[in-house]
Amino acid sequence: MPKPTPVPMPMSASVRAVNGGSGYAFSPSSVTLGRGGRVAFSNPSSAAHTFTADGGAFDSGVINSGGGFSFTFRSAGTYTYHCDIHSYMHGTIIVR
Repeated sequence: MPKPTPVPMPMSASVRAVNGGSGYAFSPSSVTLGRGGRVAFSNPSSAAHTFTADGGAFDSGVINSGGGFSFTFRSAGTYTYHCDIHSYMHGTIIVR
């Protein structure tokens, strides 16, 4: 029986802070990538936001409209994050 071919993990992803109609949100709210992958966080919305890991792995500081931040994930795991300014904004990065 042939061995299944593993599907390679993406090595990059983009997350944006957007106005979701009922408030701001991260889009997409969850991304999965391979170890060593990089996420580009951007803020095209009109309000300032942060991209802050709950466990302290990364913190963008305040990102004003039109700004961005990137982070390379060197260790596998699940990284949850939030916006310090808008506490209802949450997202997840899964690194395999």
